[in-house]
Amino acid sequence: MIIIKEQEVKDIVRNIIENAEFVHLGTIDKEGYPNIRLMMNLKDKKRYPEISDIIKHYNEGFVTYLSTNTSSNKIQHIKDIEKASLYYESTSDVWQGVMFLGTIEIVNNIDIKNDLWEESWVMYYPKGLSDPDFTILKFSPHFLKYYAKLNNYCFKL
Repeated sequence: MIIIKEQEVKDIVRNIIENAEFVHLGTIDKEGYPNIRLMMNLKDKKRYPEISDIIKHYNEGFVTYLSTNTSSNKIQHIKDIEKASLYYESTSDVWQGVMFLGTIEIVNNIDIKNDLWEESWVMYYPKGLSDPDFTILKFSPHFLKYYAKLNNYCFKL
């Protein structure tokens, strides 16, 4: 078993996040069942270089922002139960995964929504930034679990 320091793990995790095309979001429905779905990773430096830089500028560590449709069922899940999880993966060289546990909230701050708006999203939100179906979510983690080479590294954040 290889032991690595917490800061090294966090650096590896940041690299995984910045290179992952997607992130899995888990919410809990009112019956208590987990609901997992694939989301666009706004911290992906290749796909969203400007947005990832803006999020980094917020300097909130592993806090993650996600875009979604207001009409999606996850919005009601979040209103009912704010607990959520995120999972990023990398399968390029060695299979690695990062799971975060935390809370998620709906962002109503128009400045943040404007900062994170991507023009290509008009295909999802035809009325643009002011589309009532456009929502930004903010995930604030309190726990990180990193998996690699059959090892687990867990940290409270």
